[in-house]
Amino acid sequence: MIDVTVECVVDEIGATTLHGWNSARLFKYDNVLYFAANEIQTPENSGDVWRDHGVIFRRDLSAGGSWEQMAVIDPRVYTSCIDHLGRFWTVSPRHFNYVTLWRSEPGMDLDTWTRCYDGTCAYLGTGVDAAGNHLLIHTEDCNHMPRFPNAMICVFYDAAADSWRKSRFEMPEGRFGYVGIIVRGRKALVVLQSTQLDPAVEPNEPHYNWRLVKLARCDDLMEGQWTVQPWLMRTFGQTKLWDMVEAADGSILVAYKHRGGDESYEATQETPFAFYISRISPDLSVETFEPGIDVESARMFLGSDGRWYLAGRATGAERLHLWRLDEADGFKVTANWDLPGTERLKGGLLHTLRPDRVGGDGDGDTIHLVTSDRTRVAFDDTCDRFAMVHARFDLPTSS
Repeated sequence: MIDVTVECVVDEIGATTLHGWNSARLFKYDNVLYFAANEIQTPENSGDVWRDHGVIFRRDLSAGGSWEQMAVIDPRVYTSCIDHLGRFWTVSPRHFNYVTLWRSEPGMDLDTWTRCYDGTCAYLGTGVDAAGNHLLIHTEDCNHMPRFPNAMICVFYDAAADSWRKSRFEMPEGRFGYVGIIVRGRKALVVLQSTQLDPAVEPNEPHYNWRLVKLARCDDLMEGQWTVQPWLMRTFGQTKLWDMVEAADGSILVAYKHRGGDESYEATQETPFAFYISRISPDLSVETFEPGIDVESARMFLGSDGRWYLAGRATGAERLHLWRLDEADGFKVTANWDLPGTERLKGGLLHTLRPDRVGGDGDGDTIHLVTSDRTRVAFDDTCDRFAMVHARFDLPTSS
């Protein structure tokens, strides 16, 4: 049995806090956990322009105690990074057609912010490496119709040179906006998911579809030459990306559920979802495995024992679960554990520490998961607030 500590981060916070598989809101820096949320939206701070502020919570792991509110910040928070100096980078969409990149002062000083960049679309992703090199990628045009020629704008900060470089690559299939990024020096590996309104492939309103996924790499972000490769590109279907994590050999592992077909929408809907783990090499070659489990909200962790673990919710289950996977056998399950008390974590997006993607520190074999205490259905605006709940447990590496 695994001992799990479950505690409340905040009793009530804005429902816009949970959105986007690629977003990052939980960090550890100097033995303190930080969680970035958004205010509850009201008629005064929402409407056509998002005026709600970001809210930062902290929990000191060395002193014990509980979560506490640290600051209300002017930037609205969608996704963030923390660099090696303790500077908090956050992208702050104020409208679907705009995005601003902000950076705080070192040492988690959240009183002073520098406005680093203004862009043209709120569909995006960010990443930072251990040296403080930061990459923002956002869609060029917010037009959500399929096959409307679009592009990705890449804004790179070279920490050693203290300089910026902007590059671009085309996306002829239309808008791709949920972007997972791993930066290493001047190199980057990127996973891009479509976000399009397409009644032809999604007849049910509001017709949004996220089935298409492409890969991209850049070997020198200061030069800005990108290689882009199609990956999951079926005519019909759905893709649910859950996680993206770096492996020890420099490849990345992507955990996701997918079903796809080319015959018709109806035929594809009769195909069950399957859960996959794909290994993407630096040359963008892909090797795909099917672990044989049905899981939602999956997060992957590499234990100190050199074995991979997967935390998530078995489809239809109340509690979260933990599986140990055998990488040599196609990530098949070799052991599994219930995570008692995690029925309080009901959100469909589990935030966790991801220092390989968004900076900050890891916490060894101690796993942290944060999500809401209720499920929010996409496009359901009746849920404007919920509590955020934190679960903490250790990987069973000695068993």
